[in-house]
Amino acid sequence: MVTPDPHSFRHRPTVVKPNKKFKSRHSTKGQLKAKTKGRAPHDHDHDHKSPHTPSTSSKADRRNTARMIQKKKRDDVVAAQRLYSGLNAVPKVVAVVPLCPDVGSKTVVDALYASMGQESPDCGCGVLTLERFKQRLHLMPVSRNLYAILDACLAADLILFVLSAEQEVDAFGNYTMSCIKTQGVPPTLACVQHLEALAPKQQTEARKSLATFMDHHFPNSEHKVCSIGNDTDTLNLARYLSDKSVKGVAWREKYSRVVAEAVDYDKSEQCLKVTGHVRGMALSASRLVYVPGSGPHQVRQITSSPISSRTMMNLDNVPVLDQPDPALQESLVAVNEPDPLAAEQTWPTDEEIQDAARRLARRSSISSVGGSDQLPASAFMTSSKRKVIRVPKGTSDYQAAWIIDTDEEESNLGTSKALTVVDDESLNDSNNDEEATIMMEEDYEEQVPGDDLKSQSHPLWMGKDTNSVVDDETDDNDDDYEDVDVTSESGSHFSSKMETDENQNPRAKAAQEDLEFPDEVDTPRNMDARVRFQKYRGLKSFRTSPWDPCESLPVDYERIFQFKDFKRTKFKSLKLSLNGTVAVGSRVTVWIDRVSKEVYDKLNPNALTVFALLRHEQKFSVIHFALARPSSSAEDKDDGYNSDVVVKSKDPMIVFSGFRRYVAQPIYSTDTRGGTNNVHKFERYLQPGRTSVASLYGPVTYGPGPVMMFKGDEEVRWTNDAPPSLVATGTLLDPDPTRIIAKRIILTGHPFKIHRRSAVIRFMFHNPSDIAWFRPIQLYTKFGRVGHIKESLGTKGHMKCIFDGVLTQQDTICMALYKRVFPRWELKMYSA
Repeated sequence: MVTPDPHSFRHRPTVVKPNKKFKSRHSTKGQLKAKTKGRAPHDHDHDHKSPHTPSTSSKADRRNTARMIQKKKRDDVVAAQRLYSGLNAVPKVVAVVPLCPDVGSKTVVDALYASMGQESPDCGCGVLTLERFKQRLHLMPVSRNLYAILDACLAADLILFVLSAEQEVDAFGNYTMSCIKTQGVPPTLACVQHLEALAPKQQTEARKSLATFMDHHFPNSEHKVCSIGNDTDTLNLARYLSDKSVKGVAWREKYSRVVAEAVDYDKSEQCLKVTGHVRGMALSASRLVYVPGSGPHQVRQITSSPISSRTMMNLDNVPVLDQPDPALQESLVAVNEPDPLAAEQTWPTDEEIQDAARRLARRSSISSVGGSDQLPASAFMTSSKRKVIRVPKGTSDYQAAWIIDTDEEESNLGTSKALTVVDDESLNDSNNDEEATIMMEEDYEEQVPGDDLKSQSHPLWMGKDTNSVVDDETDDNDDDYEDVDVTSESGSHFSSKMETDENQNPRAKAAQEDLEFPDEVDTPRNMDARVRFQKYRGLKSFRTSPWDPCESLPVDYERIFQFKDFKRTKFKSLKLSLNGTVAVGSRVTVWIDRVSKEVYDKLNPNALTVFALLRHEQKFSVIHFALARPSSSAEDKDDGYNSDVVVKSKDPMIVFSGFRRYVAQPIYSTDTRGGTNNVHKFERYLQPGRTSVASLYGPVTYGPGPVMMFKGDEEVRWTNDAPPSLVATGTLLDPDPTRIIAKRIILTGHPFKIHRRSAVIRFMFHNPSDIAWFRPIQLYTKFGRVGHIKESLGTKGHMKCIFDGVLTQQDTICMALYKRVFPRWELKMYSA
């Protein structure tokens, strides 16, 4: 009989049928209490609720709310389509953009006019009436000019891309697509030319290939590539354009705008008259309008301009729809007038007066006889010095030029061989005394055996001059040596190629050096560091150390405007824009005051769009853009980005910010979330592969909005196949004059002697007074150690430092200093 194992017993639970959950159409009191979490109900809670916030209402109420939201969206779509339906309705603005070199937008426009039995205008730009489909199209054909394409797409409700069945989209076409997508894309369509030149089987493959190309750039849209080979295909294209729904660009819909259908100019009164339909938001004559290439202008009046010929015949009785209200009309004041007497000035103290007198006396003594801390004027001369060295016979000029001076080998006196100084300058023997003093303080001695100096047979010995100290044995073998002038023309031919490579692109070399060693600078020898870096300060914490944003502001800050609460100002301005007098869809003529003849001559009447500015958008402030510069990959270059162009802070750039075009000189900073002090690090170059923030003095613009930045200045012109290089793209940020952009410099030193946690550091400073001046600032190393200066050693800039750990010999000691920088007041309107 087998004895059962007591450990093999397992509990087997019985089948338990859970009770069905209670489902009620109404929440119980306990459930309502759990949802509210003990909060007291308020009567105004329902006023601020959005459909995305959790609600405590019943299921029936939630269903009713969703049904109402759905109905509202459908009504908005129907109202938008009703705006463009009818023979007298608002025409759809269609920008015809060619992407291939062998296609023409004018050919497409002529084919559309021919299919409707109408004659095409000479310029190609005009309003086409589709009587069969009861709609009107405002066609804008553009050439292969990027500036003209962007202006046309800025006003377009639809974009019709013209492709070729024989040639692929070239680099300019891809470049154009990238810029259009950055600016904002309305609904897109595509048509193909030269399709009849292919075989019937190849035509289907070409259509599929072009549809795949369009889906790659615009994946959220369905594209049916139409042809214009015959009247039937062109008629299908017209039907496709009339059936396409219009969806506005988000950033553009908050503005009231008028797309010009007719432009007239009164030279005597300097009045520009733009006729077109009101789009976007309702229009008011009390608001400013933006004219491309000129800036904001005031409106004299807005008159009605219906399509009916009978009304147009009677020009004396044109109804005036709106005139500016003097109490509500926006002012053209963009900047404040600085008052030089408004600055606060305190009387200097006695200590400051005495210190100023001492500085003045010291400066006069230095200028007359020269001070001990300053170099003579000859030290600042950039002329080259003659350098003669003694080398063994048979040594080439190339080998002679690579001989190292004793000054460069003074740190290896214990192991180096006997080398003789050959420069024309006299030696300073205090260096060796200082090193000996430092070694004695650290209870360490290093002996240099004299026998090694005499027995040395180095193949390249340095020569001597009248001020050199040479070993006795070297004088016995003078016949074996010769003097070589390494600065002569015969001795510099070997380095010509190296100099050519270095001078080939110094900006690219400096940008690469800034990428590898950011913010590192050398301490000058010809002046004190405390004088050279007197505007810099040290920060214990870059994110939390206090920094007054109103400290030492430039005069340009007196000219700008600052908003107490920019978000609230933006909300009020957008709410005020809803109170326009002229309704959307009205055909009007806007009379714009004080437009010069030069501005009118530069305007393109075929692609002119006048935008009404929101409140305060004519005022200047410190504006910021978040910019992304792609890396130097092949895909990014195909999209038109040029990452090989070196972009430095304060370089002139062409900025496309929404509908504004201007030339500015921005400065760049890190795109990081500022700490409690709102300090951001200054960037000397706009490096590829990272996101930065560009700051400049410019007009206020309410975001969101697209930004494109091109390399160039006001002299750059946009040719058909060679537009300026697209450097970066991004979006608008809120204006913030209190954003502190701190330029950082890093002074570096190297460990000379290490003893546990203490070390002797050199090459960071060159005199004890500088060490005492910068002593309170914290040090750090590239390997993560943190320390501080304890005391100065000697007179040549050596200092003893204490760290939180043992240093390594290959570590680098750094000291970070910061100074606030500001952009330049350089902004000019740009028009190609």
